[in-house]
Amino acid sequence: MSRDGTDPVDLDALEESDGSELLGTVIADRYQLEAVLGRGGMGLVYRAAHLGLRRTVAVKILHPSLVSSHDVRNRFEREAFAAGKIDHPNCINVMDSGKLHDGTRYLAMELLDGRALGDILEQEGQIDLGRALHILAHILRGLGHIHSAGLIHRDIKPENIFLIRQGADEDFAKILDFGIAKGLGKSDLDEGVKLTQAGMAFGTPIYMAPEQALGNPMDGRADLYAAAVIGYELLTGQPPFYSDDKLEVMSMHTAKPVPPMRSRLIKGGKPVPSSIERLIAKGLTKKPGDRYATAEIFLAAVEN
Repeated sequence: MSRDGTDPVDLDALEESDGSELLGTVIADRYQLEAVLGRGGMGLVYRAAHLGLRRTVAVKILHPSLVSSHDVRNRFEREAFAAGKIDHPNCINVMDSGKLHDGTRYLAMELLDGRALGDILEQEGQIDLGRALHILAHILRGLGHIHSAGLIHRDIKPENIFLIRQGADEDFAKILDFGIAKGLGKSDLDEGVKLTQAGMAFGTPIYMAPEQALGNPMDGRADLYAAAVIGYELLTGQPPFYSDDKLEVMSMHTAKPVPPMRSRLIKGGKPVPSSIERLIAKGLTKKPGDRYATAEIFLAAVEN
């Protein structure tokens, strides 16, 4: 079979393989797949060469077994649409999206060289105070832009924060995955998309704001709550609430007081200054009106 981008791509091969069968294939006449970078619940991510620009990018291809799912296709398209409205250093840059001959969707985005914050937390546990606040500040700058673009991310968590080296900054954070982003008002993102079915629940319980857990109306302050949960976890080594039971975690967010950081410190962890604990606690209040009103206000508190 030729690999010039004109022949059909056997995406069904991905179902029972590691995706290596597609290496060398040209997607959409311009992206030549060079290596498999990762595999997720929705598809495979490849390192690819943009043949026209001679630039290395990442290409995400929707898993073939999910092509027939209207909801999954919508989520993939939602990610492309939302990311297309975002242009900020602290957010992943999605440069192209499209559909192949068989209906399979793909996304082309900047290739990042670094580590997910979730992996760093798993390996290192508690993060030093200055570094933790530095990372949190990056996340808040990205969220400020997302909200100014009229979007709520709705799934801010360490796995969706990627740290790269940029200049002298070794912990430059990028926000990833806009698959369940929502418009702050009525928008194209809200049309006909159902994301609450099994395996597609919007948000991740450990980082979910009370209003999100309850299914109540929400705005950007739900993302800021999730950022505060990440801040708490960076500073102590553990999130404020945890259970293997997702419903129990959601109940904790809605009804249980935030535990003092000293009670959640990992073994051998350094105590967190009370001023910093109060800063994070304000972001974790149950009522949105009691939290930081905007990412910019939260950021100012972190930087000061």
